[in-house]
Amino acid sequence: AESERFEGEMWSWRLGDLDMIRTRSVQAAVGRRPLNTHEERVIMHMQWRGQGEHRQGRQEARLGPGDFIFGSPHEPYAFNLAPHEMMVVEFPRRALVERVPDLDDLLAKPLSGSTPAARVFSDFLLSLWRQARDGEGEDTAWGEGMSRIFYDLAAMAVHEAKRVSSSHAAPELQRRALALIDTHLADPDLRSA
Repeated sequence: AESERFEGEMWSWRLGDLDMIRTRSVQAAVGRRPLNTHEERVIMHMQWRGQGEHRQGRQEARLGPGDFIFGSPHEPYAFNLAPHEMMVVEFPRRALVERVPDLDDLLAKPLSGSTPAARVFSDFLLSLWRQARDGEGEDTAWGEGMSRIFYDLAAMAVHEAKRVSSSHAAPELQRRALALIDTHLADPDLRSA
């Protein structure tokens, strides 16, 4: 932490094939070494409170409340965090790739938490945390069922976040295309292609 005194809390639990952590701390820099396992896994961070800057490889992303990001736990990554609260879930890659085939293209890129699907996903994670905190939901079948719901809600949140971000990108692309056409309108080599 930036100050001499670090204050933070971390709770962890397992639900089905999900390894879940809820963190809360003062401003801090957090780093993680690569996970050494043969099973391909993915890690998701969902910012519940505060701001965070995520770095993995050459990618940098800023997260605000509700935003989430998927990364690879097999590569080092780091977070610079304001005072924050966050949910972290690590899970087998195959289960989400079945629902989000282009997952690799999304790694280390922020996804908006402002969509209805992302808010439902966040509420679901908070509910799972409450069940774990109260010592409920330790039944194996229940845990496996909740992990399936996790993957379905995560996929829905991802698809909606991609749709929203692409609809924001379209006007910018259109503006750039029109500016290029306007600049080169008198050019005889300008073609529709």
